[in-house]
Amino acid sequence: MRYFLVFPIFALLIAVLPCSGTIIEFSLDEMVRSSKLIVIGRVSRIAENPRAESIKETQSVEAIATIEIEEVILGSYEEKQIDIPYYPRLSVSAHFNISERCILFISEWKGKNVIVQGYGGKIPIIEDEVIVRHILGEKKGQTLKDFIERIKDSKSRQGAIR
Repeated sequence: MRYFLVFPIFALLIAVLPCSGTIIEFSLDEMVRSSKLIVIGRVSRIAENPRAESIKETQSVEAIATIEIEEVILGSYEEKQIDIPYYPRLSVSAHFNISERCILFISEWKGKNVIVQGYGGKIPIIEDEVIVRHILGEKKGQTLKDFIERIKDSKSRQGAIR
């Protein structure tokens, strides 16, 4: 009888608790290798898809961050902005705030631009410092200029710059 009471409570907790997970940290070389594009940009708009109908769907609601591109570090991109889909209720997804400035490691998945390694591929910029939290072997605080050089050096070690 006890199991009949415990199981529904356990099932409800599983359904209601937000999805969580961990990201396996990549080295800078792996991050660069996995990226088709690396940019510096500022978040100009966030739009959320309000179509969630169940608890499960609310955990995976997609939002779109529009990034105004300041500089393309690696790759080729002619547009002035890029849309990045993300899942604000998933712990492994990059999260965005209006006016936030960051370096983005971008790849493509199912025809959409996505951040490499979830939140690991979004590097916040505060003034001229970057906060590198989730790249294996990287110092947390670095100057923007030094980190950009490290990205370019990594790409040149791997072959011709795209």
